[in-house]
Amino acid sequence: MAEKRRRRTAQELIEDIEKQIEAARGEIEAQQAKLEEIKKGTAAKIKDLKAKIKKLESRKENLLNPKPRTARVGMNKVMAKAKAMGMSPKEIAEKLGIDL
Repeated sequence: MAEKRRRRTAQELIEDIEKQIEAARGEIEAQQAKLEEIKKGTAAKIKDLKAKIKKLESRKENLLNPKPRTARVGMNKVMAKAKAMGMSPKEIAEKLGIDL
């Protein structure tokens, strides 16, 4: 004849339930730690994206309000201005201290 299955005592049932509770608590702690890691990673990503946005906004501002270009001063411009003022090449040479 087959043996009867032994029923667990209340104490054994309680111990088993306590083990399950501890396992669940451990899983909660593991999930919370995982969540904190995700939050840290997300916070870093958000920080990087904010920096990128700031940089892009700066570039946009520079495009909308460009700095005025300064013209290079060349010899031709200087000579043209001097001639416009009515100076002759000889006078220009004297002003520059050049003997011709």
